[in-house]
Amino acid sequence: MHRLDQRFLVRTAGAFALILIVITLSATLSQAARLTADILERGLSLSQFAMVLLTMMPKMVELVTPLAFGIAMVLVCIHRNENGTTLLLRAAGRSPLVDGALVSMLGLGVGLGLLALSGLVVPNTQLTFRTLYTQAQANSAAAVTLPVSVPFSVGDNITLVIGAHPRDGRYEDMVAIDTSGREETVILRAAWATLSSSSEGQAVLELQDGSIQRVTDEGRQTHLSFTSTALSLDQLGVEPALTTSAGTTRRPDRVDTRSTQQLLEQQHSDAAARKELIRRLAAALSLVSFSVLTAAVLFGRRPHVNGQALAALTLIGVLVIFLLLQSALISTSGFSPLRIWLVLAISITPLILSPFIRLVQPLKR
Repeated sequence: MHRLDQRFLVRTAGAFALILIVITLSATLSQAARLTADILERGLSLSQFAMVLLTMMPKMVELVTPLAFGIAMVLVCIHRNENGTTLLLRAAGRSPLVDGALVSMLGLGVGLGLLALSGLVVPNTQLTFRTLYTQAQANSAAAVTLPVSVPFSVGDNITLVIGAHPRDGRYEDMVAIDTSGREETVILRAAWATLSSSSEGQAVLELQDGSIQRVTDEGRQTHLSFTSTALSLDQLGVEPALTTSAGTTRRPDRVDTRSTQQLLEQQHSDAAARKELIRRLAAALSLVSFSVLTAAVLFGRRPHVNGQALAALTLIGVLVIFLLLQSALISTSGFSPLRIWLVLAISITPLILSPFIRLVQPLKR
């Protein structure tokens, strides 16, 4: 490899690492500001909070890598044009295609690395992050104290009375009265109950050893006994915690905690898995296609020592716009096959445009 190419790769790697670190830290600190009050109020120590932030960072790296690499590539190519290196290589007979291939291969390598990060590292760190967060939420749910011997509303036309509260998270002698029915009143009794939170974000009482009594307007009654059931407490607003009735934490089942291999196996039956696969692929494709576009714009024509600022701003603007457009399409609901093809088309748009930049235009004298 030519020594100038080695210097180009080293300079690109350094600029990419620096920009990636800055943007990643900014994104992580932004998330930290949003989570600080929430997590600390739920009882996490500072060391646990630091661990939560560390497990967030690989996801932030994944999200900002296309932007960081695109900016780094533009800046390094512009620098090479401005210091006259590109003109020197052209005068020595080097084809623009060689420079374009070098930039494209570098983008392809980073794109493959991004796919590996998305498919192997991020799912594990996201699993750790969500486990730590849901443990804090479970502690928060257990710390909620419901009033004892005082009727209170837990939903529309539902009143709950608790007889005793012997310890945190456990209640005894429960009576719930539901008057929402037009023709009957439902009375639910339970010997004891535990308080937790559901995956939908609601506080839930797990009722044990009880009965359900239905009383119609005509006075007819029916009774049904149960061993275990659940009562949602809509008005408490406890965040979701993935805990079982035994108090053990369940594995969070989110698409960002699944490896790419798992998503490939589930894509035919799970729309969310298919959407996550497209998001990961689109990010890598965007990175590679923008690298080709950068090479075509900055190396395909006779580079001028001055006047590179406009080209740089234009390329970075194009990068930001098409990444935002791609992200908006992926984040919306109703991810249809047509939208899948649209997202992929946007990802490779810079690649499609590159031949029209005349990468192989000969050097004019």
